[in-house]
This record gives sequence, structure tokens and C-alpha cells, in this order.
Amino acid sequence: MLLDVAVDLLKKAEDSLCSYRHTGFVSAQISAKEICEEMNVVAVLKTKRLRTTKREFSYEAFDEPLTDTMKKLEVSFFNAVVDVAVASLRERTEMMSNVASKFSVLVNFPGLSADDELEKQAKDLCNTFKCGDHTDLDYLR
Repeated sequence: MLLDVAVDLLKKAEDSLCSYRHTGFVSAQISAKEICEEMNVVAVLKTKRLRTTKREFSYEAFDEPLTDTMKKLEVSFFNAVVDVAVASLRERTEMMSNVASKFSVLVNFPGLSADDELEKQAKDLCNTFKCGDHTDLDYLR
């Protein structure tokens, strides 16, 4: 029952992914160039022609398209993938911390000094296993 350790590790992984979002593209680009050199392949991204669309209304904004291919790859692919991973880790961290808070009475049992605090956490744990009027645990015993 090391849920608090698992929550801490998930938070650290989320923090490292957030820092990787800012610095990781450059390191990934360097690694990709090294792999291309080992494989004797030219590391070049082709620039595609930018297409223009006709604006029908005057309130439609003219967005500046990204002309740099590497910047476009970073914004549209790399950052999107890392953002999805960060959001997934954040969701799992929240779920795991909810579970850890429900079962904290079992982990922190010797550290609970006040009887009221122990009873409150035991009651919360019993309510977790409650279905209607039936419960699997009885905190009064």
C-alpha cells in the first residue's frame, strides 16, 4: 500500500514531461540527426506550399501561417503529443490521489493521534465500501 509513493512518482513524471515540453524538441532533433547520419540518410524536411483560403466575411482573422518547417513540426506534432501525455498523467495523478486519500487510514494508522481524526477517516473508508444500507466494513468495531 504505497499509494503516496505512487502519487509522488506520477507528479514527478508530470513535472519532467512539462520541462521536456520546453527543452525536449531540440534534444529530439539532435538525436534524429544522429540517427540519420548513422543510416546515411539526409535529414531534411520538405517545405510544402502554403495554401490560402478566401475570406468570406470581414470579421474572419488572417492567421499568420508557420513558414518554418521545424517550428511547424514542433507546434503541430511534438507539443500536441507531449500535451496529451501531460494531461493523461495529470488525470491519473488526480485519480490515484483520490484513492490514496480514501485509504490513508490504513497507511497512516500509527500516526493518527486524535481519536476523532481516526474515527473520521475510518468512517470515510466505510462509506467508500457502502452500497445503499449495506457496508462491508464497520468502523465502530
